[in-house]
Amino acid sequence: MSDDYKTCPFCLEEVPARAIKCRHCESAIEIVEAGIVGEETASEAVEKGKPHRKPVNQQAVPGMTAYGQPRAKNNLVPVVIILAALLIAALGAGYWLLMLDNGRPAAAEAIDSAMLGAWQGGSEGTYVYFQFLPNEMVNIAVEEEHFWFRTQYRVVRTDQINFLEIYHRGLGEWERTAELKMSDANTLIVTDIWDGVVISMRRITDAEFRNEIADFRFER
Repeated sequence: MSDDYKTCPFCLEEVPARAIKCRHCESAIEIVEAGIVGEETASEAVEKGKPHRKPVNQQAVPGMTAYGQPRAKNNLVPVVIILAALLIAALGAGYWLLMLDNGRPAAAEAIDSAMLGAWQGGSEGTYVYFQFLPNEMVNIAVEEEHFWFRTQYRVVRTDQINFLEIYHRGLGEWERTAELKMSDANTLIVTDIWDGVVISMRRITDAEFRNEIADFRFER
């Protein structure tokens, strides 16, 4: 072969030495030549008794080298995806723990649903009444003061304890008032936050609650 020609590494046909694209197989020669420097030619391989691997068109086989060998895969992308998934899971777990300590957790939902309805507790002449409504409102009546009022409520859980918080309209903020514990389905134990007084409240019907506060004044 003269110096004016060279061999296409893909189809082994002779092409002009200055050619950058094979006129026979239309492969880009100039790009490939830089990657196969040091490879043995077909005649050199035959002379040494080695099997010659016929190149294939790398443009037509994604992910393969010019000799049909799989290209080395980039393992960085899967690692990044795994790390991102672990980070998201960790953030989710952290948010869940935060909710358990400061928000309205799923653990408190059980007592929320169990305490819906009306309750009466205390002693003669000093009864306190609660009526927890499904819309997160509560009616509270104090027999000694002879009045009742309505406000928002929520149950929060801190250190495995359920607390009752009511919205104090005068202050415009939530106020933690009592610790809650269900003794059984019809007994709600309320422990006052400020003076530690414990009141065992029994479940009453909504009709009984209305009858008890019928002559109480309503405080807005």
